[in-house]
Amino acid sequence: MSIRIVAIVTVLIATRCDFARTEDWYQFRGPNGNGHAAEVGLPTVWDSFFERPRWKATLPGQGWSSPIVVGNRIWLSLFECAAPPPIHSWNSYASPTPITDGKCVFCHFGSLGTACIEIETGSVLWRREFKVEEITGGASSPVLWQDLLCLACDGADEQYVVAVDKRTGKTVWRADRPTMDGVDPLFRRAFSTPIVIDSTDRVQLISMSAQWLVSLNPHDGQEWWRAKVGNGYSTIPRPLFHGDNVFVCTGYGKPEMVAVNVHGHGDVTNSHIVWRSKSQVPEISSPILVGDQIYFVSLSGVATSVDVATGQKIWQHRLVGSYAASPTLAAGHLYFTSREGVTTVIRPGREFDAVAKNELFGESYASLAVYRDHFLLRTSPVLFCLEKAR
Repeated sequence: MSIRIVAIVTVLIATRCDFARTEDWYQFRGPNGNGHAAEVGLPTVWDSFFERPRWKATLPGQGWSSPIVVGNRIWLSLFECAAPPPIHSWNSYASPTPITDGKCVFCHFGSLGTACIEIETGSVLWRREFKVEEITGGASSPVLWQDLLCLACDGADEQYVVAVDKRTGKTVWRADRPTMDGVDPLFRRAFSTPIVIDSTDRVQLISMSAQWLVSLNPHDGQEWWRAKVGNGYSTIPRPLFHGDNVFVCTGYGKPEMVAVNVHGHGDVTNSHIVWRSKSQVPEISSPILVGDQIYFVSLSGVATSVDVATGQKIWQHRLVGSYAASPTLAAGHLYFTSREGVTTVIRPGREFDAVAKNELFGESYASLAVYRDHFLLRTSPVLFCLEKAR
C-alpha cells in the first residue's frame, strides 16, 4: 500500500512561498472552507473557439479530491493499494481533499490511511490509520486548527472525531459521537467535513454525523453542544456558518437543511433549531452563502435559493445533469459543476439569472479550485486550467 501525491508545477504561478497565504487555495472549498474566492478577473466562459483552457494535464490514476494550491504548486492526491476494499461506483479511493499549512501537505484517504508529506522534500513524515467500516469508501476531508489535524471518522461500526498532532501524527484527543437511533449500522455512517468557527465567546469545531450535529472544543475534544437534526445518514455536505447559526444538510433518506444557533450548551435539540427547509436539499454538494441567500443544488440537478434568516424558498431552477461538486463564488458569480463536466454560471440574486454554460470533457465530482485569476477544474482524467480570454 502506498500514497502518491502529485505536485504539478506550472507557469501559472511565478513565485515561491514557504507558508500558506490568504490567496492560496489550501483546503477543501478554499481559504475559509465556504467556497468563496477573493480573486477577480476569473472567466465565465470557456471551451469555445476563442476561449480555450490555459492548459490541461492528464492525471495518472483516479481520484475525486479537489486540487489545492500553495506557493508555486498544485497538489492532487492519488492512492495505490494492492487489494483495496470495494467502494461505491461514484466514489474513488482518493476523494478527501488534502490540506496544507504551507510546509506540509496532509492527505487523508479514509480508513486506508492518513499521511503528512513535507513540501520541500516530498518525504512522508508520518502515517496513521483510523479504521472504520466505511463500506462505500472515504470522503470527509481533513481540517487543520493550530497544531492539530482533525478527522471525522463515521463508520458503520464506530463513529468519532479524532485530533492528532500535525507534527507527529500522535493522537491528542478523541470524541465519540452521541448515541444514534436505529439498529442498522449502515445508517450510522457520515462523510461530512467539519468546520472550525469563532463564535465570539468560544472556538468551536462543528461536525455533522448521522442524525447529530455536534460542537466540540478543539483544544481537548470536550463537547460544547449537540442537536438531533434528523434521521438522515451518509451525510456528505460540509456545514456552513453565518452570524449566530450553522446550516447543515441531514443526508440521505429525506434530506433537509437545518439552521442551528451555535450559542447553546448540552442537548439543544428542543431549544436552538431555528428553521428547516425540505425542498431539493443536496445529498452530496455543499451549500454556499451569498448576502442574505443560501444557494445549493441537489443530486438530481435542481438549484435552489433560500432566505438565510427563515429558510423560505426564493427561487428554484433545474440545471443540466446531476451534481456532486460544491458551488464556488468568484468575481460576483456562482459556478455549479455537474458530474458530466458542465459548469453553469449564474448571478446571485432574487431571481435565477444564468450567465453561461460551459462543457469540458470528462466526468467531474471535484469542486473548483481558484488561484488568482485562474480556475482549476478536475475531471477524469484531466486537470484543466481556465482563464479569462486575453
